[in-house]
Amino acid sequence: DAAAKPEEAEAEADQEQDAKADTNSDEKQDAPEDYEAFTLPEGVEMDDDALDKFKPIAKEAGLDQDNAQKFVDLYTEAVVEAAETQQKVWAETQQQWVDQAKTDKEIGGEKFESNLGDAKKALKQFGTPELDEAMSVTGAGNHPEFIRLLSRVGKAISEDAMVPGKATTGPKTHAEILYPNMGQE
Repeated sequence: DAAAKPEEAEAEADQEQDAKADTNSDEKQDAPEDYEAFTLPEGVEMDDDALDKFKPIAKEAGLDQDNAQKFVDLYTEAVVEAAETQQKVWAETQQQWVDQAKTDKEIGGEKFESNLGDAKKALKQFGTPELDEAMSVTGAGNHPEFIRLLSRVGKAISEDAMVPGKATTGPKTHAEILYPNMGQE
């Protein structure tokens, strides 16, 4: 009896595996030959390469159109969420750069607008429309070091300002001219 029980247990286990295999093959038969177009949220476009990779996997897993759509929805949600997170982080970084520039000891504070004007002058003289576009797309124009560089260049190319002299107290005597340090000890 003891020897027969393990054999019976093995036979039952084999039957259960066969039943599971039959169930899985039935599910795979529910998978369509080709999936219809999947629906996506407005503004989201399907990545054809990802879709081409997904379809054989969905078919092998035996997913019908509805269950495959659930996976597409899950993927789309994850991609949209990741993109929104990246945009949020980038916007925060841009704002941090602007705040740093406005509070910088050299270019910020009350001198910020003047320094920004000098930076724009340098950019206008030496830059190109493509550089303007690149700065807009990348946000580099908001970085304090970029503003500092362009502000310094703008000041360097600006016209010199007149430095007023100091008024004298009157004409000097011949002795003061010959001995300017006399009596100052």
